[in-house]
Amino acid sequence: MPTSELAFHAADTDGSGTVDEAELAANQAKRFQRLDLDGNQALSPGELDAHDAARFATIDADGDGRLSYDEVVRFEAKQR
Repeated sequence: MPTSELAFHAADTDGSGTVDEAELAANQAKRFQRLDLDGNQALSPGELDAHDAARFATIDADGDGRLSYDEVVRFEAKQR
C-alpha cells in the first residue's frame, strides 16, 4: 500500500472513507507532537527530516527559527 494511502487511512479514524476537518486537525496535531522531540511546542530544523528542513524557512512565517503549531497548520492549509 502506498505511503499516501496509509496516511489517509490513519487520518480517517472513523473509517468513513473521507477525512473531515476534525480528523485532519487531530492528524496534524499528532504529527506535530511526533516531530517535536524536545516537547517545547515548536519545531527546530534539527527535528525535521531533510525534506521538511528544506521548506523550513517558508513555513517559519515569523522568522524566529522555530515552527509553531499555528505556522505548520497555516502552511498545510495553503498546500490544499
